[in-house]
Amino acid sequence: MLAAPLDETSTDRDRANEVLTPFVPRLVIDWLRESPNDLYREVEGSMAFVDISGFTALSERLARKGKIGAELMRDTLNGVFEAAVEAVEEAIVNALCMADDMTGQGGNFVPALPLERVAEIMAKYRPVTP
Repeated sequence: MLAAPLDETSTDRDRANEVLTPFVPRLVIDWLRESPNDLYREVEGSMAFVDISGFTALSERLARKGKIGAELMRDTLNGVFEAAVEAVEEAIVNALCMADDMTGQGGNFVPALPLERVAEIMAKYRPVTP
């Protein structure tokens, strides 16, 4: 069943917000609340392009279950992506902490990072939460 067309009443806007919010990234929601007239925004971050084998078939199968299917898909994908991000972060931190001074191609010298400084940077940008 298709939803009735939206007009400019607050009830329709509220209904649209309730229906669409689960599908809109938190970054976009915050942006619209904070500065709805800005056409662009610069943010720090990383982007990954991922091709998941069997994603379309799985999505279609879960879509038949209705809202619970969408939630299962969201939870599954969130878990996969969180694990991937954590693995990459750990690999980067390990490389930073275990690197020695080195001289690369063309005599390019790179000193090892002091571990105290790495710990400061990590505490500032990625605080450990219980």
